[in-house]
Amino acid sequence: MTTSETQRTYAAEDAFELVMPTITLSLDEANDWLAMIAEAEGVDSPLVFKSKMSKNYGALALPAEWCIAVRRSKVTQLLLLHEPAHLLCAKENHGIEFRTELVRLVRRYISFPHASGLCQSFKTSGLSLSDSKPIFEELSNKLAFVIRSFLEQSDAHSAYQP
Repeated sequence: MTTSETQRTYAAEDAFELVMPTITLSLDEANDWLAMIAEAEGVDSPLVFKSKMSKNYGALALPAEWCIAVRRSKVTQLLLLHEPAHLLCAKENHGIEFRTELVRLVRRYISFPHASGLCQSFKTSGLSLSDSKPIFEELSNKLAFVIRSFLEQSDAHSAYQP
């Protein structure tokens, strides 16, 4: 994994969040939200705390301490899931395993459309996800199914005349 890949991963996330912003949470809300996620994932809840850090970082996962340092008192859900994705991955980088885990977390704890949008942003940036789990194709197929089902139901309801 190269620095270029890290930069493209950050850029893809930034571009995605401009188009599909996630909810901004206070530190207390962030800790509560991550505690719920940690329980669902079967891991200890990481502590989120404010810390002085370089302007190049919005947050930093500290695996040895199982905590997340953030630069600001308000943080987005995407930023919060970015850091636990690091904690849950064996490799500490922004490679395929990380991106796949981040999309999984976004899908499960934010929304299906957000996960699909993030996949598309990664794909547009030339970044792939795990070959063992073709998440983008799975999300695209499910989204197409949901849209087709909705349209079929709409057609059925509009055809019904009492």
